[in-house]
Amino acid sequence: DGRWQGALRLNVTPNGRISGSFTSDETRSTYEVEGRVAAPAHHARLTLQLDNTQQEFDAYLWTTDKSAMAGSSTLAGKTFGF
Repeated sequence: DGRWQGALRLNVTPNGRISGSFTSDETRSTYEVEGRVAAPAHHARLTLQLDNTQQEFDAYLWTTDKSAMAGSSTLAGKTFGF
């Protein structure tokens, strides 16, 4: 929803483990991201480790050109689109 903009960098291992980082455009802070590829293969569950909490993502990679993701995120009991 435009609330948290930044750069998301992910690495996926052959067994489906995801690791990486998110760097916030606003604060320039970098946070660790980890997760796992789910079913179907373009679905992932990610956890962003913030300073004092975690933000969970249920993400779907675009299947045609794989240039973007969309899904929902939960932070402090509230759900957001991304």
